[in-house]
Amino acid sequence: MNTTIKQLKLFDVPVEQKEYLLIISPSESVKKKIYDIKKDFGVKFKSNHALHSLAHISILGKRLKEEHENSFMKRIETVCKDYRPFEIKLNGFNGFPSHTIYTEVTKNDYLQHLHYDLLESLSLSSRMTFTPHLTIARQLKPNQFEAALPEYLSKSFHQSFVTESLLLMKREGEFTRYQKVTEFRFGR
Repeated sequence: MNTTIKQLKLFDVPVEQKEYLLIISPSESVKKKIYDIKKDFGVKFKSNHALHSLAHISILGKRLKEEHENSFMKRIETVCKDYRPFEIKLNGFNGFPSHTIYTEVTKNDYLQHLHYDLLESLSLSSRMTFTPHLTIARQLKPNQFEAALPEYLSKSFHQSFVTESLLLMKREGEFTRYQKVTEFRFGR
């Protein structure tokens, strides 16, 4: 019994809740380029945490009971039907002090509106800052971050892709891998 209680505290998510992540998945060619950048970063700065996750842009995350999954998905689907495929541009690098290096998503009003409409449809707070990005390295130690950021700020990186859908991912808890639940295609 005590082991179970400790495990629940470790994951910080009650057993009956799952973690959901709604993402944009880039084109295969962009995924390959991002993987190569992550790999080079890992070798140079001795950090491989980001290598284990697929390249993606997080739109929102939510913890909820699995029994609410269908309602959650229907709301997302309703919003996505009102949107058309759109272009995402990646431009340069930046960081979240002092732990993450990422490639920036160029300001995109369409993406901002999509994010807001999803939050509204799902009754989630819109007060949080939305900084769309694609992670290159995460869980950095401060000295790794301080060494890498100036170098990456000076690097040029320009890619674009058209996104036609959002992917819903789910996992049991913090230390488990996300699995694809479904894809929400934008209306045509």
